[in-house]
Amino acid sequence: MSQQPHEQYGQPPVSSPGYGHPVSGPGAGVPSQGYAVPYSGPYSGPPQMHPGPAGYPPALAPNGQPLAEFGDRFIARLIDTAIYIGMALVFAIPLIVVIVWSVSTVEPGDEPGGAQLATLLLAELGYVVLSYVGQYLYEVEYQLRRDGQSVGKKVMKLRIIRTQPGQMLTRGVLAKRWVVWGLVAACVPFFQLIDGLWQLWDKPYKQTLHDKFADTVVVKEPA
Repeated sequence: MSQQPHEQYGQPPVSSPGYGHPVSGPGAGVPSQGYAVPYSGPYSGPPQMHPGPAGYPPALAPNGQPLAEFGDRFIARLIDTAIYIGMALVFAIPLIVVIVWSVSTVEPGDEPGGAQLATLLLAELGYVVLSYVGQYLYEVEYQLRRDGQSVGKKVMKLRIIRTQPGQMLTRGVLAKRWVVWGLVAACVPFFQLIDGLWQLWDKPYKQTLHDKFADTVVVKEPA
């Protein structure tokens, strides 16, 4: 009778492979080829998922911090806008005083003279200048002193940082952000809306256009 191949080479006979069952004979306890032995240790629960949408890890800034989400930045901007409205009301008080004074000097039935019109125009120009000065002081000087945080960002635990890790946040960098966000937006219709929404599709750092111009990102601070 002819010998089987495994008998010719001195190998022990192997039983039919099973679903994780050991083979018979000297090879007992060795799992059959092509099948895995089920894990019989303690159950450790489902696999741990990274935090982030749908179990994906959060997007990270170059320094490893999580990037700010659109909703957090939007709420922070709403808070800062409320502060701007308060400043605008304060700056409007001198303008209102000048308007009331100019109107009171015009006799009933007379047209405002050149002096009154010039005063009104200067008052309006002064209001516009004060508004932009207030924006600059808040967006640049205040955030520089607060290391990249406005009041809204502080409430939402956000911070502006440089794209290159380790680089300092400077007055020039914050001024670049403000020029694009404040001045360019005032001259180009709908620019500020596009600028704010840009982070929704920007990769990999969720930057707005003023972030890109100044080479900055906004990160989420630890709670």
